[in-house]
Amino acid sequence: MLMKEYMVDIRLPSSPGMDVLIKYPDYRVIINFLLSIGRLASYSSSFDRSRLWITLQADSKFEVVKLLKKFPIYASMKYEIHQLTLNEHTKVLLPPVSDN
Repeated sequence: MLMKEYMVDIRLPSSPGMDVLIKYPDYRVIINFLLSIGRLASYSSSFDRSRLWITLQADSKFEVVKLLKKFPIYASMKYEIHQLTLNEHTKVLLPPVSDN
């Protein structure tokens, strides 16, 4: 069964305190892990870092919430989850590897 795709619109504090800022490196570890296993399809941040948009692969909204709760900054986040019916984007194409 194919997983569904969800867009999560995340709002962060406009002036995060040190208690939030010190969690960012651990947060990036989770993001990089989810990207590497294909659960996180995209990750975008606004210039002022007050908004994030992520696209996740999951079986349900409940599973999306479970993944979000693993984020070290979860307590500082406000979010909306939207199930997608279509999400088109360009694929990164790498040139073929040459033995030369």
